[in-house]
Amino acid sequence: MFLELHEDDEDAPAILEKAEGLIKEVNNMKVWNNNTIQFARLIAECEHENVFTVRAFEKLRASMDLEEHELQELIQRAVIENDELKSKL
Repeated sequence: MFLELHEDDEDAPAILEKAEGLIKEVNNMKVWNNNTIQFARLIAECEHENVFTVRAFEKLRASMDLEEHELQELIQRAVIENDELKSKL
């Protein structure tokens, strides 16, 4: 179904505004439901908020069976991915 708007239609601005709002809402839902975006965001935000204390970092590293540099790299990759994704949205 297509809606045809004409310049002289006095309802056109309101209809266009509503349509733009709906498009934005759909796009936000796509971002929210995208695991790649949200997982990178979660890790990056944890890093920025200093959630990875020495104790937490060590427990996480051990539970994931990673070397210290591997976990640091993984966190940095998430931060970089999040920054790149934010610049595109």
